[in-house]
Amino acid sequence: MRLFDNIVRSYLGPAQYAEPKFRYLNRSGRIEVDRIRQELERWFSRYPNAGKRDLRERFRSTSNSNHQSAFFELFLHELLLKLGCMVEIHPETNTGMRKRPDFLVKPPKVGRFYMEARLERSGCLI
Repeated sequence: MRLFDNIVRSYLGPAQYAEPKFRYLNRSGRIEVDRIRQELERWFSRYPNAGKRDLRERFRSTSNSNHQSAFFELFLHELLLKLGCMVEIHPETNTGMRKRPDFLVKPPKVGRFYMEARLERSGCLI
């Protein structure tokens, strides 16, 4: 499973007015955008299989809000891996709440914590 389509890309111009971010990233033939796609595919390859379908659907959304939220989650997952953490996605908790946090993070030395990634209009919250 991949984030981006396996297609020939020849469009070298900028994103069109109000074009969804994913749509532009997926269709652009610019070298810089290709590098971004390659890196995001590497990150996605390390994301747990159990959550790939959901993350991919949100990442490919025509809603920029959904796309950016999925990107942020993918970014945080990769960052935590680079920091040497073990990461479990959408872990069960003993709180009795139906909604699960995005991650259970186990740093290399000691401890563990839950992480919920949220985007607000004014920026990111962790």
